[in-house]
Amino acid sequence: MEYLRHIFMLAPESGAGTGGEAAPDAGEHGAEIVYGVQPDTAKSGQPEAGAEQETAEAPRDKKAEWRKLIEGDYKEEFQNHTQGIINKRFREMKGLQEQNAELGALAVKLGDRYGVDPRDLKGLAAAIDGDKGFLRDQADKAGLTVDQYRESQEMRRENAYYRQMREQQEQARIRDEINARWDAEAQELKKIYPNFDLNREFENQQFVELLKSGIPVEKAYQVAHYDELVSGALRFAVNETKAQVANNIRARNQRPMEGAANASAAAVTVKSDVKKLTKADREEIARQVMRGKTITFS
Repeated sequence: MEYLRHIFMLAPESGAGTGGEAAPDAGEHGAEIVYGVQPDTAKSGQPEAGAEQETAEAPRDKKAEWRKLIEGDYKEEFQNHTQGIINKRFREMKGLQEQNAELGALAVKLGDRYGVDPRDLKGLAAAIDGDKGFLRDQADKAGLTVDQYRESQEMRRENAYYRQMREQQEQARIRDEINARWDAEAQELKKIYPNFDLNREFENQQFVELLKSGIPVEKAYQVAHYDELVSGALRFAVNETKAQVANNIRARNQRPMEGAANASAAAVTVKSDVKKLTKADREEIARQVMRGKTITFS
């Protein structure tokens, strides 16, 4: 406690004894000794020792905070995340382009065979259906007449179409159920994490993959943001601890005066003039401060 030593070295000793002076646990007639300016003796308008000054918190500019994050400490992570989204979209687009190119080449071949514009998909389908030579060969292989073969193919296409419709309807039903469950879980999760946004989280590939595997929304979010949540919990715990320590210190500072007010038989000696402190007083003050007590002088 260097600052205490420097302060008290400037103060003249009053009534100090030799180096063996005992710590002043009690004053005359067993009175309790307290040091520093006490709340009831403080000057009017002067804040109490250890009291926190309340200040109005300025409204947060979240857009500015977001820009600061993506242009500062998290710039590289944001760029990598954005590039990953772009790469995924590019791969999907490239796959569609390759598939369209293959279908286009097939349409050109069919158009050349039947003398139909390859861009006329309905004309190509009609030409294939009206290819009697092809139908006759296929009917012979199936042991059917051409008309029977054509009818069987038509029934097969209809069955395939209705089967596809039923599958799509079932997939839509399952998708709606999953979306409803995710929405319900997201609403519950917002009670714990108010800033949670399900739509924003769908941009997080790890979060999406966890949901696809059947993991609930809360667990998927906690896994995808483990580092952020842990660091936030640690900061909260530290702040809570600081607040509890500050409250305990204020409570200890107020306890002697509360005791004096409630117990008329207990006398209290207040030493608030630093010039009148003895060596033993200064040593006792240093011990109390090291134990966490706040002592101030006018």
